[in-house]
Amino acid sequence: MRDAFPAVTVEEKLHVVEDGHVVTSAGISAGIDMALRIVIRYFGEAVARATVRNMEYPFPDDNSRRV
Repeated sequence: MRDAFPAVTVEEKLHVVEDGHVVTSAGISAGIDMALRIVIRYFGEAVARATVRNMEYPFPDDNSRRV
């Protein structure tokens, strides 16, 4: 990413990066977490928590990168 887009700041310690209307992530679980952040933005945390219960996926309590 850094080589292809040198003007972009890469946030290595964050799982999901939000910059206004632009939301990015890298990886499969990060993509799920990103989608949950969008659900929170438009529908609220209660809907996101209900979504993860139906998916049997842990709710991301923080935004630290999981490697």
